[in-house]
Amino acid sequence: MTAKYCHIFFYPEVKHSKCNHMLSVSGRCNANQICQYQLNLSKEGFAMLDSLRIVKKQNAEILAYIRKNKKMK
Repeated sequence: MTAKYCHIFFYPEVKHSKCNHMLSVSGRCNANQICQYQLNLSKEGFAMLDSLRIVKKQNAEILAYIRKNKKMK
């Protein structure tokens, strides 16, 4: 069983136009028609992409922290 999710939810670093079909909390796509950003994912596929999204966010925070501390020295 697959569900519709938005590509923009998993790849926020890629510049996209704003998506009006995405539920920002869960990344679910509520478009009734076909959307160019729509992904059909199984529960396992969603779990993998969501884990990668979280790791990317954490890495960005760590990098910002390192850069901030480097400037202070």
